[in-house]
Amino acid sequence: MYVDNDPINKVDPSGHLDWAKFIAGTGLAAGGVSLAAASAPVAAAGATATVTLPVVGQVTGPAAAVLGYAGIVAGLGSLYEGLGLIDDAFKDKREDPTTLVCK
Repeated sequence: MYVDNDPINKVDPSGHLDWAKFIAGTGLAAGGVSLAAASAPVAAAGATATVTLPVVGQVTGPAAAVLGYAGIVAGLGSLYEGLGLIDDAFKDKREDPTTLVCK
């Protein structure tokens, strides 16, 4: 997207955005949403929750609820970082419009 769809206030003289940051940010954000969404039912079940982990086996009760809340927090953290990377993908290519000289 050229200058965040705001050519009056922003510039992108090269016309490029940092695709690597954009793609990485999108992946982190999507993964964060998925993790938080998958963890929410476990946290909501509270003491009646049962989680099966590959290494540990079954975790039940309050420990499972804690894992659910930890998954939500980790997912939201990933979403936050992903959105930050997406924002950086656009910011890295911006210049200060007050320093531009029209010819």
